[in-house]
Formats: sequence, C-alpha cells, structure tokens
Amino acid sequence: WFDYFTGDKYEGNSIINSFDAPLWKLPVLVKEGAIIPMVNPNNNVSEINKGNRIYEFYPAGKTSFTEYDDDGKTESYKLGKGVKSLIESEVNQKSIATLTIHPAKGDFDGFVNEKATELIVNVTAKPTRIVAKIGGKKVKLTEANSMDDFLKKENAYFYDANPNLNRFATKGSEFEKVVMAKNPQLLVKLPVKNITVNQVSVSIEGFKFEPADKLRISTGKLAAPLNARVTEKNREAYTLKPTWNKVDNADFYEIDFSNMHYTTIKDTTLLFEGLAAETAYSFKLRAVNKDGFSDWTTINATTKSNPLEFAIKGIVAQTTAENQGGEGPTKLFDFDEANMWHTKYGVKAVPFD
Repeated sequence: WFDYFTGDKYEGNSIINSFDAPLWKLPVLVKEGAIIPMVNPNNNVSEINKGNRIYEFYPAGKTSFTEYDDDGKTESYKLGKGVKSLIESEVNQKSIATLTIHPAKGDFDGFVNEKATELIVNVTAKPTRIVAKIGGKKVKLTEANSMDDFLKKENAYFYDANPNLNRFATKGSEFEKVVMAKNPQLLVKLPVKNITVNQVSVSIEGFKFEPADKLRISTGKLAAPLNARVTEKNREAYTLKPTWNKVDNADFYEIDFSNMHYTTIKDTTLLFEGLAAETAYSFKLRAVNKDGFSDWTTINATTKSNPLEFAIKGIVAQTTAENQGGEGPTKLFDFDEANMWHTKYGVKAVPFD
C-alpha cells in the first residue's frame, strides 16, 4: 500500500501506528496496482469537464477496473442508462507497463463520447520510451520541458520528478509555504477521440515504481525487547497497555494480538481498548529495522474485574427540568463512567424533581 500524498510504502494486512497526518492530510492509502478515475479540480459538479477523462495508475502485476458513469441526476440508471469502460494495467518481466482503456459501452442523456484522455502514472524513475496508440494507430507524443509547457501542449508527456500537491492554498498564506511532496509521476495527454469506438493504450518502457522504505532505515543487530509487561497501573477492566524498554538500532516495533498485526509502533507502549473484563490476553512483541526483526517476546496479562459488576441494572429516570438533547438522565445509568447528565444549556433548571 502507498500513502497517496507522499508515495511512502506500507505493508498490507497490518494496523499502522504513528502515521504522520497533519491537519491538511486526510490519511489515504492506495493499493498496489490501483486504477483511479479522476476529474479536473472543481468546487461543483457543474464545473467538471465532460470532454476530458483522467486516470491515475499505480501499475503492478495485472489489474483491471470497470469505470461506471451516468447522468448523476435522475434514476435512469435503473433502466440501464449508463456507460461502462474497462481499464487494464499490466507490468511484464521486461519492465514494460501497458495501460489500456477499452471502448466505452452504453449511453445516457447528456453523455459526451468525444473526450480527451489524460494519464497520471506513478513512478520512481524516468521511463526510457513511451508509445501511445488510439484505435490501433500510433500517436506521436512530444516531451514537455515543464509543467507549464505540458499544459499548453497536446499529444504530450511530462516526467514530473518533484510533484507538489499543494496547488490550491490561499495566495500569501502560511499554508502556501507547505510543500506536499509526492513520488515522481509520468503525465500523458492524448487528443479528443470518440471513446465508444477507439481503444486507447500507452506502453511505458523502463517502468519503475519502487519507493524507498523510509520507515526502516537503521541497521544492526536487534535484541528482543526487555522488561515487556503490563504494569498494574496500565491494567484496567477493559484496557491493557503493554510497555517495554527501548531497543538499540530499532526503527519501530510490532505486536501480534488477537489475529491482528500492529506495526510501525514508534513509542515503547501501545494501548489496547475494548477488551473483556477478567480475561487473560497474550501479546507477541518484536523490534524491527532495515536488517530484519528481533526475536518475539511474549506478554501475558489479565484485565481487572468490572467495577460496575454489582450496579443495579434497568434503572429509568425522568426529570421535570428540560434536558440537553442527547444528554438526559439516562446517561447516569448507561454503565459508562465517562458520561454525564446535563440539563438544557443556558436555561435555569432548579428547582426540579
């Protein structure tokens, strides 16, 4: 998986921790081989350019995606009014990535079949050769020298070595200074053609997309974490918080628990919530760096008893005072010690029954 905003790589089947997500960054992870339909930047669907289609690729192995489109306004789709386009991506053993957009099938009111095509291909090195075909015929492509040059040209491609996704910040603001650096991209722009009869394909020779592992950077032998345990102060009825000593040469730690794999743990502790009271649990912990892993260390711990085990259940309460919405007296008896009852804000509540 890849962080869409940085290109950083993450192993799948894991729960990621210590993920860098400042206010501007919604965590978005893209699966290897993904094909993403896109549109031009807009603030309203009425601003979408219906005469242009854009696809972003993360080529790996052989993958496919069927794009669907309709009028977006009516229920005509229930009557079969819609358009589907099969898109395929394949990388062979010779490092040639072939991207194919098959002719669109279907129709709906307002459908524009004459469209230009733009491809955004994520890479980590400049390709050696690019061949584009529309309807089986080669299209001569011109290499652009800059992004501005690319935007002005037709039938062109551009290798963007340092994309900056911060394109819409308010001019003169502090946020305008923030650089949203992403992995390199190959941009390809193709002419307007009838997409219902013309297949579009682009072959990229010398394709490479191998982001460096920025999480595993340290080297050296790793010892199994010492003093790994759940102390009394970190043991509650529904939570357990294992702690351990810092390991020399470790970049992060991993824990296997309840058939889940927790990774990129930068701290020497991790809180586990939603557990059952008076239940024994077992955790496996190891350190990780560029050279590999330490041996596993096992942590065993048992949650405490339910502090409200003997509280009376089924209590119902009413008040003569008006209550704040969602914060009525039921909050006093819902077995959640963090909740509280509150009368209506800004209104005198006393005296009341």
